[in-house]
Amino acid sequence: APFTESRRACGKRSGDPRNPYAYVPTRADVVGLADWFEKLRASARPGTMDAAAVIGSGYWPLPWYLRSFATTGYFTKADAGWEGFPVVIAMPDAMETVSAKLAATHVSLPRGLRDGVPIMVFIENELWRQWTENH
Repeated sequence: APFTESRRACGKRSGDPRNPYAYVPTRADVVGLADWFEKLRASARPGTMDAAAVIGSGYWPLPWYLRSFATTGYFTKADAGWEGFPVVIAMPDAMETVSAKLAATHVSLPRGLRDGVPIMVFIENELWRQWTENH
């Protein structure tokens, strides 16, 4: 049956993450992130939450959800240049290095990008303090 693989890919197993042709939806963690960032920005001092950094690879569709930031930097490696950002998102391949570098300056919040793709959102300590005081 020449169409057996097509039927499996498009029918019964169309949403199975093991299917290489499946659309694997973005997790609700990330879908709600843009709204949460707006609320976080509203509780912060003006101008303190204008930039975000994404460290690592495989970050799509994060650019769509981070478009409200005036500046968003994308860094493929966790070497340097992003430490001063108030919001940092680490992809799995950079999570350990970023966590170690930001342990003293940022609060870490685990999220999921897609099934099996964890990310870590880091919020600068002062922004987090302002958020928790208001909520």
